Amino acid sequence: MPESFGEFLHGLTGATTDIDRMLAAAYFKQSQEADRVFSTRAANDLLLEQGIRLSNPSMCVRRLVEGKRAFRVAGGSFRVSDIGIKYLNDLRTISV
Repeated sequence: MPESFGEFLHGLTGATTDIDRMLAAAYFKQSQEADRVFSTRAANDLLLEQGIRLSNPSMCVRRLVEGKRAFRVAGGSFRVSDIGIKYLNDLRTISV
């Protein structure tokens, strides 16, 4: 895994949606946390640092959960699922 989120994000290939970008941010964020979770705000903050403004970050996370690419752990904490990691690997030039 690259050390910087920018490098990680720019490893995505092809046309990516806001939901794909949120998935990448969520996975990167949870990989840095001891409890392996992410929040919508923390993942969105990573994207904002890269100049990417999502129209509705909460909707993106909701769609990730609906698509089984993430799941709710507790309260406002989520975790990227194995399905989400596999999908992310399919989008990347280098596996995570």
